[in-house]
Amino acid sequence: MPAYRDQGIVLRCKLYRDNDSLVTLFLINHGKVAAVGRGVRNPKSPLNGGLYPLSYSGFELYRGRSSLESITTADVIRGFGKIRGDLDRIGWASVLAEVVDECFSDHDPAPEAFYILVAGLQALNEGRHPPSAAMAAIWQLLRAAGFVDRFDYCPHCGVRLDGPLLWVSGAKDPSCPLCAGSKRTKTFSSGAVKTVNRWLEATPDKFGGVEVRGRLIQEMVDWLSMTLASQIHRIPKSLGFINQLLDQEVEEPR
Repeated sequence: MPAYRDQGIVLRCKLYRDNDSLVTLFLINHGKVAAVGRGVRNPKSPLNGGLYPLSYSGFELYRGRSSLESITTADVIRGFGKIRGDLDRIGWASVLAEVVDECFSDHDPAPEAFYILVAGLQALNEGRHPPSAAMAAIWQLLRAAGFVDRFDYCPHCGVRLDGPLLWVSGAKDPSCPLCAGSKRTKTFSSGAVKTVNRWLEATPDKFGGVEVRGRLIQEMVDWLSMTLASQIHRIPKSLGFINQLLDQEVEEPR
């Protein structure tokens, strides 16, 4: 199958030789693919619009002997143009893209994750509360990748969770207070646990319907950061940018 068509999201682009770009795509039927957009940095290239980061486009690709595929056509289906005019929205959209890039393997189709990503970007594009819409999508992406599930029971002893969760340094999951004992590092409130569970059960068209405000946003970002660090062994750079934005909001005079 040297040539094929598929639809997907442009996760990222970077310079690659002359006027080419190295593009990471997340395709419905072919999963994550590294491909070359030849001549795309030429202003007159027909690939320009379809290869803009975070665009949802239809592609024709050619698979030759190289490990990199070549993009021969790229036509925009949905550009999510309103995301790019707002720092908060573009920051959270970048976290979504980076989580997908880190959590899913090359050439491994994950259509459920693809539609979660599209729904998350659409929610941001529609102006829904950025942290709430994006984190709802991210938690569902982590579940689709097999990293998390609902937090109804302690993963260590199985007791039903009715209160806060505690995270012990070096652990892969949070636990109940009894299992954490005196080794606790970080506590996540009952409200945070209920919010994550509601995000995990939301249908994608309702991303952003369960909002977090005030101090709870930072608590949820901290929990997400610790989960990603334990599962993919690093915190996405884009999430560091989100923390900078949150710090600026705290420092602004009332």
